[in-house]
Amino acid sequence: MSDNRISLFRRVSYLTDEFRRVVSQNLRSTLEDAQEDALEAMLKVHRKNREESLLYRFLDHPWLLPLSSLLEGLKAFSGEIEDNGVAAASADLFRKMGIRLQIELTPQARSILEDKHPILLAGEHPANMGFDYFAVAASLGGFWQDKIEPRLLAIAMTTGMCPGLRHSVFPTVTTRDKEIQFLAAEIGARRKLVPLWAPEVERGRALYITTHSMDEAVSYWLNGGHILIFPDAGRRDKKWFPGIGRIVLEALRRLNREGDVDPYILFFYLKGAKDYLILNRPFVSRAHPARLILLGKKKGITIQHQKLFRLRDYRDMFLAMNKTTLTGYLEREYQGQKVFNPLHAEKQRIGV
Repeated sequence: MSDNRISLFRRVSYLTDEFRRVVSQNLRSTLEDAQEDALEAMLKVHRKNREESLLYRFLDHPWLLPLSSLLEGLKAFSGEIEDNGVAAASADLFRKMGIRLQIELTPQARSILEDKHPILLAGEHPANMGFDYFAVAASLGGFWQDKIEPRLLAIAMTTGMCPGLRHSVFPTVTTRDKEIQFLAAEIGARRKLVPLWAPEVERGRALYITTHSMDEAVSYWLNGGHILIFPDAGRRDKKWFPGIGRIVLEALRRLNREGDVDPYILFFYLKGAKDYLILNRPFVSRAHPARLILLGKKKGITIQHQKLFRLRDYRDMFLAMNKTTLTGYLEREYQGQKVFNPLHAEKQRIGV
């Protein structure tokens, strides 16, 4: 029994080894090179494991150790994003999961969205698996013009797990040691699990990719697109990183005083967008024990959009700050608006 257990653990580690290898290789390549599909690479290893290990195959069930359903579910969702866009695919995913989305908009926020202003959406990051991003995208799907959907600033592992997002994510990267330290200490991920996923990239390359992504995000925003950022990056203390300050200041420096573009910052707040939502179809069976235990904790996500800033109105004030001071100011404004007044909000439901 012991040999089988060791063999099983080793085979599961082959999945994470392959994921880390592909993501690291993609980060080391130039931005113009073809990127290997990390999820597909994991699926190939997974299928080989099933062929070679009876114990692995026996345990691989949606109601037990749902490796096949999880990986195939991610692949199917990734394909829907490529075919239909993030907003439509996300709304469909929540319907399949039986999760109701409730959107609460102030009249001012609705007016800005209806006028098609480019928006930087900012809010806290309660779900490391991405359900918060998908909820925000789905909640505002009716406002996106054509396929100008919100593009996300996120760690490179995001597109590794969901390749369909590769045209919707501006990747941010740090060194492997810093990534392990951050994920373990700041987010609270298990220290033994973090090294399995954190990619390997040298410091100069990491800085180049992250700087390039932030500059690209600013260009996308000022050219009419929408960008989404989680300034706290999932930290347990909720303290914001200064990346949002850098992006806003760079946008203001590029913004022509008499130009046509009129960008805004819009804060969002989420309730119910937790990682345990993965315990739903199509990722696991309805009969999975963990899902039955958490059944009473799911069913709905509330997305609240309220506080906003017209960038041109704050130009002189923001430009007098550095990125750290500006980030602190935005964080305080965000925290000060956390008590949402439902009497001044319009509500809309998506899904069941």
